[in-house]
Amino acid sequence: AARQACQHLLGGAGGEPLATGVARMAATLAGGAPAGTFTKADEAKAIERVKSREARTWYRTLMLPTLLGYLDEDAEERAIDAELAVHYLVQPASAIGRQSLAGYVAAFRKVGHVDAAAEAGVGPNDGTKCDAEYWAYWGPRADPPKKGAKPGPAPKPAPTKPGGK
Repeated sequence: AARQACQHLLGGAGGEPLATGVARMAATLAGGAPAGTFTKADEAKAIERVKSREARTWYRTLMLPTLLGYLDEDAEERAIDAELAVHYLVQPASAIGRQSLAGYVAAFRKVGHVDAAAEAGVGPNDGTKCDAEYWAYWGPRADPPKKGAKPGPAPKPAPTKPGGK
């Protein structure tokens, strides 16, 4: 149903990676998980992909040579990256991502081809800033501060012996 809704929104089929990300997010919500929850089966893999910076950001995904057959290659990783991208795009602080998404959707509606949509999605955006916004969102979620850990005073330098030894 989520893929059909995405197809209806875009006016055509094949809206990758958006369609995959929306479908995975919808399946998680349909299972009773709260909003913002990641697909349980892939949560650990997603966190690891973010921590190691192996995840392909929304911008970098749109920069692939083609999005036709998006899941034909590295399907598991690409599906996770699509869901990571959709989570990033729907959060309030993704100003650059939302601008990119608006360009993507407008071009897909006009042309009906995913590669034209991707080109419009990256066109007006600075890739470095878009990626930085993506990592700023996912970084703290992948590696949250430890509970009860308080930032303490900076450690004092070790005393040196006279003569520098």
